[in-house]
Amino acid sequence: MGVIPAVQAPESSIPGMLTPTGWTPPPALSYERWAALGHTFAQMDRSVGWWLADWILAGEARYGERFAQAVGETGLAEKTIANRLSVARAFPAFRRRDAVSWSHHQTVASLPAPDQDRLLDLAEKSSLSVTALRREAAGARPRPAPVPVHDTGEPPHLVVGSRVRINAEGLCTISYIGKGATITIQAVRLP
Repeated sequence: MGVIPAVQAPESSIPGMLTPTGWTPPPALSYERWAALGHTFAQMDRSVGWWLADWILAGEARYGERFAQAVGETGLAEKTIANRLSVARAFPAFRRRDAVSWSHHQTVASLPAPDQDRLLDLAEKSSLSVTALRREAAGARPRPAPVPVHDTGEPPHLVVGSRVRINAEGLCTISYIGKGATITIQAVRLP
């Protein structure tokens, strides 16, 4: 991907100089115009994820295989593109909410549509942060049915695929995987 040049914005849109890493205001900028630009920039920040995904979807629909080349030239990571697309596909334009961020939509995208709507309604009405919405969504996700463990008298043992994780609070999660069952143990690190 080439270097993106600085762009002098047209007077009717954003005054000043835009670069890939910043904005330089023009010398004569009223407080009112400066404040309005803050609102514009914030709206752009909330919208750019949707714009990117819709751009990719439009290219996919209109240009078939050729769209992949243009997407590749954006310089965005494949995972970023896949993430934007999965959220946009889960939320066609008519289901998107202006009052919550793209990240709120991303948080509930993997849930069934009724749960998505219920949780986004809650996020709107309660002004939930993305973190708080994640907690709510975790309760809405279906949990796998427990696998019966056959008591053979043998203690569980670590095998390939077992995981040990310790979070910032010192909570340790050990997942033993083997003999047809997964056992998760949580423990707290003592001082």
